[in-house]
Amino acid sequence: MLPHASELSSDTSQSSIAFSRSGLRLAWISPDCRSPGSARGRSTVRVFNLSETQRTDAPRAPSVVLKWHDGAVNAFALTPQGAYIATASADRTVRLWRTEDGECVATFTEHEAAVTHVVISADGRILASGAEDGTVCVRKMEEVLSGVDESE
Repeated sequence: MLPHASELSSDTSQSSIAFSRSGLRLAWISPDCRSPGSARGRSTVRVFNLSETQRTDAPRAPSVVLKWHDGAVNAFALTPQGAYIATASADRTVRLWRTEDGECVATFTEHEAAVTHVVISADGRILASGAEDGTVCVRKMEEVLSGVDESE
């Protein structure tokens, strides 16, 4: 277990925070308004690895920082084991990232409006996203990850 009041490193406020179901990954969205050269309305997603060996001493810096959306990140979802994180953005895209190294393994561009929600089913088999215009896209993770080296 983590100590009662461990502090993780963050230079800005958080708009959303969540654990993977396994408890091995912790992620949050931070606005980038204070970062040099960043456009207003952009966001950064920070992912912390809380492996079994680190659970008694919380990491002080994120394992991975994801900054590649062209707009604000509105939502994110972690797969149950925390191997992947999906992000939904105002830039009308959903991206799927490997949390181990921060590599973007898939980008979805079907939405025609800002993507406001993204969820991954409890069993990790389905990814769904919703946009401001009311559209919902549903994808099978097996198909999404078919070309990716490491799958969950």
